[in-house]
Amino acid sequence: MSIGIGTFIPCVSLAALLATLLTRRWETMRGIAWGSAVLLWLSSALAATHHVPGWDALARWYELLVTILAGLSIPVSLQYLHGRQVKGESSAGDTRRYLLLYHGFLASLLAVGSLPNYFGIWAAVEATTLTSVFLVAFSGTHAAVEAAWKYAMVAGIGGLVALAGTTAVLVGTGTPLNDWSLGLGVDTGVTLAMRSLVQLGLVLAVVGFGSKAGLVPFHTWLPDAHSQGPPPVSATLSALKLVGGIYALLRLVALSRSVVGVAWPHTLLILTGILSLAVAAFALPGQRDLKRMFAYSSIEHMGVIALGAGFGGIGLLGALLHMWTHAFSKTTLFYGAGNVQEQYHATATPEVRGILATMPMTGSALAAGSLAIVGLPPFGVFWSEWLVLLGGVESGHLIWVAIATALLVAIVIGFALRLPPLLLGNGWGRETARRLWPLGIALAGALVVGLAVPAAFHGIWIRAAQLAAGGGVG
Repeated sequence: MSIGIGTFIPCVSLAALLATLLTRRWETMRGIAWGSAVLLWLSSALAATHHVPGWDALARWYELLVTILAGLSIPVSLQYLHGRQVKGESSAGDTRRYLLLYHGFLASLLAVGSLPNYFGIWAAVEATTLTSVFLVAFSGTHAAVEAAWKYAMVAGIGGLVALAGTTAVLVGTGTPLNDWSLGLGVDTGVTLAMRSLVQLGLVLAVVGFGSKAGLVPFHTWLPDAHSQGPPPVSATLSALKLVGGIYALLRLVALSRSVVGVAWPHTLLILTGILSLAVAAFALPGQRDLKRMFAYSSIEHMGVIALGAGFGGIGLLGALLHMWTHAFSKTTLFYGAGNVQEQYHATATPEVRGILATMPMTGSALAAGSLAIVGLPPFGVFWSEWLVLLGGVESGHLIWVAIATALLVAIVIGFALRLPPLLLGNGWGRETARRLWPLGIALAGALVVGLAVPAAFHGIWIRAAQLAAGGGVG
C-alpha cells in the first residue's frame, strides 16, 4: 500500500510543536501558531477539491471537519492565552506549555483519520486523550486537576479495553495484525468461534471507544472535563475529540459485519445511543453552568450519531452529517461560553445573568447556537437529526424512533428552562471584535453545513456511508 500525503498532514501540527519547543518568545510562538492554522485551512481546501492518496472517503470526511475547525481553534487559543497574560494569570512558560500540548492535541486528532491501520487509529485516539488531559488541567485549579484525573482514569482504562476490542475484532475477522491497511478482513469462512470473538470484540470496542466519545454509561468524565478545560479546549474536545472516538468505532463495526452480519452491531449502537439521549435529557434541567449544560448536550449528540449508525441506511448518512452539524453548533456555544467567562469570570448562575444586555453579540450567538444545538430549523442539526430519525422509520425501528423523539423534545425543554436565566437581566458591557469573528464563523457554519456540506461533498458523503456500512474501499 502506498502512503500518500494525507498521512503527513498531522506533521503540520507536529512541526508547529517542534518549532514552539525551540523558542520562548510570545511573538514567535504566535506566528508559528498562525502559520499552522493557515496550513490546516489549506489542507482542508486540498482535501475538499482533490483526492488525497492514503485517505478513503470516510477518512476524508473526518479530516475535512478536523482541519477546518482545528485551524479555527488556534486563533481562539491565542486570544485565550493573550487574555491570561494581560491579567497576569499566565507566565511565558505557561503559554509555551499550552501551545506545545495544543499542537500535540491537534496532531493526534489529525492522525486518527490519516493513519491507514486499525492499531494506528487506536494509538492516535490514545494520544488525543493524553494531550487533552493536561490541557483540561491547564488552569491548575483544584477542580480542573480533579476533572483531568477523572478523565485520565476513565479514558485510560477505556483505551486498554478498546485495544482488547480492536485485537479481538481483527483476529475474529482474519485481518493480519501487521497489515498496514484498512482492509475488511479475509474471507476464510465464518466459524462460531470467529463470530463469538468478534461479538466480544465489538462489546469491548463500544466500551473502550465509547469512553473516548462520551457515550453512556462511559461518559462520567465528560461533564467535569468540558466544564473545567479552557474554552478552546472544551470546544475542540466536544467538536472533534469525541468524533474521533466515534470514527474509530465505526471503522471496527464496518470490519465486523462480514462475520456477525448487520443486526447485532446495529442493536448495540441503538441501545447505546438511546441511553446517551436519556441521560442527557434527565441531566440537562438540573444544570446551571453553561459549560456543563453544553457538555451534557455533547453526550446527547454522540448518542444521536450512534443511533443513526445503528439504524443504518439514511440514518447512517444522517449520523455522518451530524458529526459536522454538531461540531459547528457546539463550537459556537463553547466559544460563546469562553467570551462569557472572560467577561464574568464565571459561567454559572448566580454570577452570570443578563448576558444579552452585557454582551449583546455573544448573547445573541449563544441564543442562536442553542436553537441550533436542540435541532430547530433552519439550523444544520435539524437536517441531520431528521435524517437519523427518518433512517429509523425506514429500517422499521418505530418504537426506538418514538423514544428518541420524546427524549429530544425533553432536551429542548431542558434548554428552554435553563438558558433564559443566564441570558436575561440587566447589565452593560462592551465586546471586542477579536473575540467575535471566530464565534461568527462557527455560527454561520451551524446554520449552513446541514445543507451545504451534502451538496458540496455529496460523493464523499455517500462513499463514506458505504464504507461505514462495511461496503468495501472507496
